[in-house]
Amino acid sequence: MKTSVYLALIASVALLISCHGSDGTSSPPLSGMVSKGPVSSSRVTIYQLNSDGSRGSAIAGPFTTDTSGFWQSDTALSGGGPYEIEALGGSYVDEATGETVSIDADDGLLGVIKTGSVGMTVAVTPYTHSLNLSLKEQVANQGLSIDDAVERVVESAEAAYGFDITTTLPVNGIDDTQDKKAYVAMLGGMSRLIQN
Repeated sequence: MKTSVYLALIASVALLISCHGSDGTSSPPLSGMVSKGPVSSSRVTIYQLNSDGSRGSAIAGPFTTDTSGFWQSDTALSGGGPYEIEALGGSYVDEATGETVSIDADDGLLGVIKTGSVGMTVAVTPYTHSLNLSLKEQVANQGLSIDDAVERVVESAEAAYGFDITTTLPVNGIDDTQDKKAYVAMLGGMSRLIQN
């Protein structure tokens, strides 16, 4: 019995060490999804957000989304932030019409990563784009700090939709959560509204 407990402890410590560098600051790479319907061949870049809400320097990227809209960074964020994610170009199948839509190379969507977030998944959708614009408006016109504005808009969206739209990926597989499926339905509903 004692041997099993010791082996479990050793395995746990080994796992923790493999997830952190010797200085304890590294974390798993960031990954995510770009979706209006899944956007393939989009270029994703992560930027620091400045205290006035403007875009700072590029932190990572660009990464290219696969045919399912997924991307993964080759580096990890070590806290800090907040960050802005920009996804430019690509194409997707419109849920309302079934037609393939190409996005101009200089056009796209924005997302946001809260301060202190590491090793997580991030969604970039029309909903996160709106959230990003809202937080910048709150910094510019309401005098909020960038961290407070990000926290406020993310919490407000979570209260409205029932899940965090910045970290929940809109995926509709058999084993996916209800939140992910609800996100897919929200994007499809938005597409149908635009068509009407």
